[in-house]
Amino acid sequence: MKIALMMENSQAPKNATVLNELTVVASEKNYSVFNVGMSDENDHHLTYVHLGIMASILIKSKAAVTKENYLDTLRAIDPALIKTAVTGERFQQCFFDNCQDQEIEAFVREILA
Repeated sequence: MKIALMMENSQAPKNATVLNELTVVASEKNYSVFNVGMSDENDHHLTYVHLGIMASILIKSKAAVTKENYLDTLRAIDPALIKTAVTGERFQQCFFDNCQDQEIEAFVREILA
């Protein structure tokens, strides 16, 4: 199982503690943990809206169903929100290493360009 830890600005100072505890439990079950949200209060600023975008991209990049509708939905969202959501280095590492949908990957690369 792959677990994405996503924390926004108000919870970012707790990230190290949560990540440590989650990693301990996950490692006992051979689960992978990806810290894709804010790692501390100095990391790039993310809100719950950004986390929702990030979660949907990570989840949908694994699915083959409804991807055309999903991409239309992403394209309808303010590009600045999308760009902020996908700019994080840890999010990009997790996404590009695990993405299974070339069209969603191309969309994210286009946003980042």
